[in-house]
Amino acid sequence: MLSSHQYGFRMGLSTTMAIYDMEENILENLDKGFLACTIFCDLSKAFDTVDHDMLQLKLDNFFGIRGLPLKLLASYLQGRQQYTVIDGCTSPTLNITQGVPQGSSLAPCCFCSLYK
Repeated sequence: MLSSHQYGFRMGLSTTMAIYDMEENILENLDKGFLACTIFCDLSKAFDTVDHDMLQLKLDNFFGIRGLPLKLLASYLQGRQQYTVIDGCTSPTLNITQGVPQGSSLAPCCFCSLYK
């Protein structure tokens, strides 16, 4: 289900390996006389893109997680809110409908489950 070109959150693969593969690909194409180009995407906010409904649907349909375990995960994700304070000024509180709480061991699992 995962692309062979995905290196993040996969056992035995690292960003160093991703750079090595990219370098090999560029050099191979330059040797063949092709032009080579690369685009880098900053996915530092990737965990913020996980849609809660889509995650639950995938966990059910692809991984067979149903019933109480799925309800437990849903309760972990739902009802979260956020706001920002800058120089004593507080923004309105907003409901969070996507994203997984960072810093938890569940965050990478939820993210990878969605994009498998």
